[in-house]
Amino acid sequence: MFTLAKNDLKETFKRNQLCFELAWTEVRLRYTRTIIGPFWETISLGILLFTLSYLWSKLWGAQVSEYLPYLVSGMVMWRFINSMLNDGCQVYMKSDYIYRSIPLPWSVMALKHLYAGGFLFIHHFPMIIVANIIFDVNFLTLNLLYLFYTIPIIALTSYSTTIILGCLTARYRDVQSLVSSLLSVMIFFTPIFWTIDQMGEIGRKFVVMPNLIYHYIEIFRQPMLGNSPTNLNLFITFLATFTLFLISLFVLNKYKKKIIFWL
Repeated sequence: MFTLAKNDLKETFKRNQLCFELAWTEVRLRYTRTIIGPFWETISLGILLFTLSYLWSKLWGAQVSEYLPYLVSGMVMWRFINSMLNDGCQVYMKSDYIYRSIPLPWSVMALKHLYAGGFLFIHHFPMIIVANIIFDVNFLTLNLLYLFYTIPIIALTSYSTTIILGCLTARYRDVQSLVSSLLSVMIFFTPIFWTIDQMGEIGRKFVVMPNLIYHYIEIFRQPMLGNSPTNLNLFITFLATFTLFLISLFVLNKYKKKIIFWL
């Protein structure tokens, strides 16, 4: 079952070093001729978050010391998820010249995309630590151990969705626009700028809880704030990750030989 897909994954992980180097080269080329490179993204995001936290804490009457760490940890994870989904749509279209020249497994570019996103996430991550230290958030607790669950889960989900969206976009170009439009709306329906307590019971039940992105953000944000994610967060993210991985195997197995003709 899924023989073609499993062989593709095996060949990809044999080329793990290649994926890493391709990702690092992509990040370096993106910031060619800049002095501080990827730190520009970190600086711009930091300025945006500190400004928004001050403004919205005044509008909503929240304490900046409580709101800013919550906003920063949620936004850093949102930026990573947004990048994985949005840019993941074009992962094969942007690499068509490579696949036309070199016989590579199709999941190589998905792994490269995950590494590239991981590099930028590492640049943003210190903002969470800085915000927690400045506002005296007690995050150095045993709840940080949940990150040993969170990181593999989010990485596998990102890898799977990249394969799925990459294949779909190669076949149907409209998928890129659809995903981009949905994400631009989803950021306002996901508790990033606001807390779940500000939503009424009906809103929590029908807007927040069915939102998969919320659960993925929570399994990262809560440990970074010294808390533990709920059992529901853990269960839904595990089930969603397992399901998406199976779907990615199905898509890759069925369309592996056709992707090159769609590019």
